[in-house]
Amino acid sequence: MLSDSEEELYEAPDFIRPEFLEEDVKSTRSSSKQHCSRIDALLAEHREAEKQQILRDQLLAERESGCEEISKVLADKDIMPEHTDVIEKMKVKSIKVKTVQPGLPIFNIDNFCCLFSDNITPLNYLKNADSVSNNRWSKFSLDDLDVLTAQNLPSIMTSSSFSAVVQWLFDLLSIHQCSRTAVTIETTLNAALSRHYLSRNVEYCWKLSALDLLRLLVNLVEDSTLHRPQERGVSSERFRAVLCVLSVALQGRSLIAKEDLNLMLYMLAKAALDHSLDRTLSANFRHCFLAIINHYSESDWPSVVPELCRRLSKVTDHHHNQAYLASIICSQPRASYLQMLLSYVFLYNLLMCKPLKLEDSKLLQLQLMDVIELGVPVQRGQPSTLVVKLHHLVKKDLYKTYSVLKLLEMSIGDITSIAAAQKKHLEYLLNQMNHILETIRDRVHELDLSTVKDKLYDLTVKWSVALQHQRMNEGSIFSWATATNHQRVQAEILIDRKENTMTDRGDD
Repeated sequence: MLSDSEEELYEAPDFIRPEFLEEDVKSTRSSSKQHCSRIDALLAEHREAEKQQILRDQLLAERESGCEEISKVLADKDIMPEHTDVIEKMKVKSIKVKTVQPGLPIFNIDNFCCLFSDNITPLNYLKNADSVSNNRWSKFSLDDLDVLTAQNLPSIMTSSSFSAVVQWLFDLLSIHQCSRTAVTIETTLNAALSRHYLSRNVEYCWKLSALDLLRLLVNLVEDSTLHRPQERGVSSERFRAVLCVLSVALQGRSLIAKEDLNLMLYMLAKAALDHSLDRTLSANFRHCFLAIINHYSESDWPSVVPELCRRLSKVTDHHHNQAYLASIICSQPRASYLQMLLSYVFLYNLLMCKPLKLEDSKLLQLQLMDVIELGVPVQRGQPSTLVVKLHHLVKKDLYKTYSVLKLLEMSIGDITSIAAAQKKHLEYLLNQMNHILETIRDRVHELDLSTVKDKLYDLTVKWSVALQHQRMNEGSIFSWATATNHQRVQAEILIDRKENTMTDRGDD
């Protein structure tokens, strides 16, 4: 605020007003002008932004109305056919090829019931045991589980109580709530079973049946859901422990009937597709499948392979689940053979759209040409049935095509030790697959097509490298052995050059 004397000086004439007041007045006027110019600039900028926003809203409204008109035109089919094809090609399609199988809702609380709880005791399993075993285990409780170790199990179990106690521990492993106790039970069971199987003591054996495994699976999901209502499925950690113990138990002598082994393999294959289980359990399922497959006797194995293929082919109808199920069968001599035949059955059912009806003897003698023809022989110079089906499938369903290519790779099997007669068929298949590759063009708006093309490239490169490697081995090792005319090897006498020079000098 200005005082009265200062106001009077401002109102005085210019010749009386002091110089410093004149300068102050000029600076005040200039600052006020600058302030006004800033406000005007802000107001102008605000008005311009409002105009741009109005224009933007108008453009968006026009675009939406234009899109509605285009959709109406497309709905009314008033557009030319050639324009429709162009618009269809320019559409960005969603990715349908999944990296993880969809799975099945196997473990559902509505389909299961509780058969037993953690209150079970060994007496529930001791039916044919002697009086000593009954008296010993009648006082045993869950608090005494820490006493059970691999070292003292033989001292507290007789031959009549071994199977019953192991079965009790196996069931208890699937439902016990304490993680520490569950680890103790798993360690004890694995050590005890391995010790007795290595000792080859016939009195100490545990013969697991398919009904026991089914009883455990039914109770496992029910108990897990009761204790964890928020989880609609089975505990992956408990299932992992069950699979580990089951793999160890099947390492022993072949005591289980082939019918029970077939049912156990079918149940575990069904359980492996449950979408609530952890994806890392595939390794445990792989080891368990291998243990079941190797548990068949030498006489039973050839006869059960066709039956296993027929049963496992009915586990699921989804192509991705089928490819996953065939892939978790590991590459061992027996398992790889089952994987090859099962993949062929899946491949035939998917491409021919009907179940495979083939005699057991023909299925066991499956050749590469059978995979190429799919049961429909073609004339020479014509494309094979497999290639024709694949060519049509690429245009219709890329997701299914990707699964079919996986099954095709597994149905061919190991190509490193392929016979000479099969090598010609593989070269024929390789040429046919190259023709399919030539018809596929990468598109930015359709990534699934690029995924299928990459898989085709992987297969063709894999087969080409295998064929080239085999040609190199045959040319370097067997060229002289397979020749019709052999040159006689001339015997040559090698003279030591040093001795020869010394002899010449002595003669001189």
